[in-house]
Amino acid sequence: ALFSPKDITTGDPHISVYPTPFNGEVHLEGENMDKIMWFNAFGVKVAQYEINSNTHTVMATQTWPRGLYIYRIVRNSGKVVKGKALKL
Repeated sequence: ALFSPKDITTGDPHISVYPTPFNGEVHLEGENMDKIMWFNAFGVKVAQYEINSNTHTVMATQTWPRGLYIYRIVRNSGKVVKGKALKL
């Protein structure tokens, strides 16, 4: 089956985080985003990416251990979008 970024929901219709589950990299698409922070299942921050108005960001995740991750995307307005993704 083909995968579309539109299949992934973040709770914000203007932001896509894909693929999920992920392995070597994660893509972030959207507008008016400032940064994304990734936390492991224990709540420890494992990565932060400054987006700087890019509409498509690719994040390398090869060195991350397998497991559940929680992300927080901070929009330029200050609104926070949260979600979860699984690394295989």
